[in-house]
Amino acid sequence: MTTLHFVLLFTGVLIIAGLGYWAWSLTQKVKEKEQDILKAINEKYGNITESIRVITSAYGDNQIELVEASIRLKVLLDNLPLSDAEKEPYAVFSVVYDKVAHIPTHENWKALKKNEKKQYEKEMKTIEKDYQDLFASSVETLKAHKFDFTPKVQYTKK
Repeated sequence: MTTLHFVLLFTGVLIIAGLGYWAWSLTQKVKEKEQDILKAINEKYGNITESIRVITSAYGDNQIELVEASIRLKVLLDNLPLSDAEKEPYAVFSVVYDKVAHIPTHENWKALKKNEKKQYEKEMKTIEKDYQDLFASSVETLKAHKFDFTPKVQYTKK
């Protein structure tokens, strides 16, 4: 082997080592990004489950009405990765949500006349009366539910 061959061989080894290091560093960046994403997902689901805990507790302490609790719980549960089977015990939240969806909220509520508000309030009281037992049962089930949304990433070697 001549000197030229050694130089070419050495240059080739350096290039391969450099490319290997570059590939390794990119892999590390991807793993860090995945960890950041998993952390954000866990934080999001943790915030949602904490909100669920606060709402169910507030309902138990009569600090929130059934209709408002249903709306909030339905929206929160819709933002969790639950299967239809896992959501089934909480279907009452969606039923109540659907029954009051036509009722104006926020600024639209403020713009209503007094008699219109009374009519909607009467409707909400009827809904609360009709679903009170099922709602209370679902809230207790929800309180006892232990959510575990720990995402798992598996790396497969090829």
